[in-house]
Amino acid sequence: MTNRLLVIFYLLLVSGIIRGCGESRKELVSISVSKTTAAVTNTPVPAHTSLGGGDDNILFSSNRGFVDNIDIYIMNAAGGNLTRLTDHAADDRQPVWSPDKKKIAFVSLRDGNPEIYVMDADGGNLNRLTNNERLDSLPAWSPDGKKIAFVSLPDSNWHIYMMDADGRNLMRLTNHPADDGAPAWSPDGERIAFVTDRDGNFEIYVADANGGNPSNQTKHAADDGAPAWSPDGERIAFVSNRDGNFEIYVMDDDGGNLTNLTKHAADDGVPAWSPDGERIVFVSNRDGNNEIYVMDADGGNLSRLTNHPANEFAPAWSP
Repeated sequence: MTNRLLVIFYLLLVSGIIRGCGESRKELVSISVSKTTAAVTNTPVPAHTSLGGGDDNILFSSNRGFVDNIDIYIMNAAGGNLTRLTDHAADDRQPVWSPDKKKIAFVSLRDGNPEIYVMDADGGNLNRLTNNERLDSLPAWSPDGKKIAFVSLPDSNWHIYMMDADGRNLMRLTNHPADDGAPAWSPDGERIAFVTDRDGNFEIYVADANGGNPSNQTKHAADDGAPAWSPDGERIAFVSNRDGNFEIYVMDDDGGNLTNLTKHAADDGVPAWSPDGERIVFVSNRDGNNEIYVMDADGGNLSRLTNHPANEFAPAWSP
């Protein structure tokens, strides 16, 4: 397997898109890795009730229930009070919070192919937003909660689309012969960061929210992915293998002041900021399997939040 294919395989595996065998190189667009100690319960969490530690909760997906099935879980920011939100024979993955924390968008295979769904924050009131034969993935709420950007495969390439939060008014944002994915809204809702291989390798671009004026922010021969804006909109955390393995980096929103935050021989991925911008949660396989870790925004004070023999994926911190 070439180095290029190994990169793609890793990106797919850590994002929870595949579990040990590839579906398609086209499903690159994110990165992740994780793990947890608290006992799992199947009791729904009331929509506005914190899990201890205030309103500071983290969503993630995991195959801890069954090896061949991925479901969505929630825990508090200290790694405690773990609760399972979905319990279905099909895979549920890539959960993301609505800005008001009342809803969760996610991807599910329960109707045969990957589609975007939304549910209440307690796991109730499930609604399917997309309904087509294409593969839909990686939803991202707009800061005002009115739109959801996501990735779809209408032809031989991945493109970024946007729809209303109820699934209506579909609009295509990118239309390029390369693959575009992993959309991430700026906090002011004016821009979208995304991953694309239109320059031959995976780079992070930033475009206007309508898809216009795309600009390459990383400009590096290595592969970069999984962009995540800081809450103040001034920085972007992302993943890159420019130092040989996948590490978490942070840069200014214009691509300047690049800093490697993790500096570890293992692979780290899928960063997500705390709502105050002071911490970053991410996935790492540094303990042998995918676990969820948290660190300060400067890379200090590393702490493991999960500790389970299963794999965890794609953490998302509550707004």
